[in-house]
Amino acid sequence: MQVWARLICLQPVLRAIEQHVPHFAERLIDLGSGYGLVSVLTAMRRGRAVLGIEASPSRFAIARQATTGHFPNVSFQQGDIAQISLPPSDAILLIDVLCLITDEAQAVVLENCANALCPDSILIIKDNTTTPRWKYLYTNLEERVKLWMGTYGFRAQMQPNYHPPEAWRQLITKANLRIEEECFIRSIAPYPGVIYLCRK
Repeated sequence: MQVWARLICLQPVLRAIEQHVPHFAERLIDLGSGYGLVSVLTAMRRGRAVLGIEASPSRFAIARQATTGHFPNVSFQQGDIAQISLPPSDAILLIDVLCLITDEAQAVVLENCANALCPDSILIIKDNTTTPRWKYLYTNLEERVKLWMGTYGFRAQMQPNYHPPEAWRQLITKANLRIEEECFIRSIAPYPGVIYLCRK
């Protein structure tokens, strides 16, 4: 049920990847890849190599075990996305991960992404924001429970670090990234999602 729910919520993200990741892209990086669902779906749709980087030892182990021998163009690496050195990339994905780290770490991750982007490449960010308020209140409560339960398997924030849209924009542009498109996710799901398509 959790996987199916995640698949439904990921549809706008997968559409953004399909539409905006350049067809010449050979190496994609999925930062905070979790169990590897986005990495695998992206590799299947794009037919390109995808590297997932995940901090949680348990999630990393499950993702690697589930894909080894089945998806030769998907690989995983364990590491803190705020500390790891990123190789040059044609596209980078940050899907529901920035909200789990501090403001300082968010800034570092975005700067590292900007430095790793090749010419004409793209950074796709999907996270939650604070509007509409009823979705924000629900999501904030759900994430607090997950963090309290240790769902993410690594030392994350004790409460989600969501920002209003203007703060997300400021954080992104401060990292020398240009927002090409901002898309608020419209769905019946109770999550106030927003997608940012960013370039150098």
